Amino acid sequence: MRLIAIITAVLLLAACGLSKQASESSTPSAPATITVSGTITVSADSMSSEQAMGGACVTDDGYSDISSGAQVRVEDSAGKVIALAALQAGHVSEVFGPGTAVEGMAYLCVFGFTVNDVPAEEKIYSVEVTHRGKISFTREKLNEPIALTLG
Repeated sequence: MRLIAIITAVLLLAACGLSKQASESSTPSAPATITVSGTITVSADSMSSEQAMGGACVTDDGYSDISSGAQVRVEDSAGKVIALAALQAGHVSEVFGPGTAVEGMAYLCVFGFTVNDVPAEEKIYSVEVTHRGKISFTREKLNEPIALTLG
């Protein structure tokens, strides 16, 4: 009789452990996310930017909204904003070449961005920097850095 009681107790404890594992595995996990990263390239203000590759860069007058801290938005296919980030500081990515009147002066600025925690369930996303227009990308394309250009 005692042996039956012990076996019953062991079986009950094992069943409780299995029940706990089943309830833990059915707990919904956090939704999958992706990270969207890339750059936007614009004309440099040659007089205000540092005159060296990689130096601090200021954009040309027509692009004054493209600067460190400018908003980067990611939207779902319905146009709902699902993630936000800010542009990083710009740097000189190209200088005017030899034989030009402004040889060695800043020509192009590049600003990087990283948008974390973008929900991964969409097939198509739109990315927009400030008010410069939405560009659409597939989820697969956003697995690698994107390169945007103005001008």
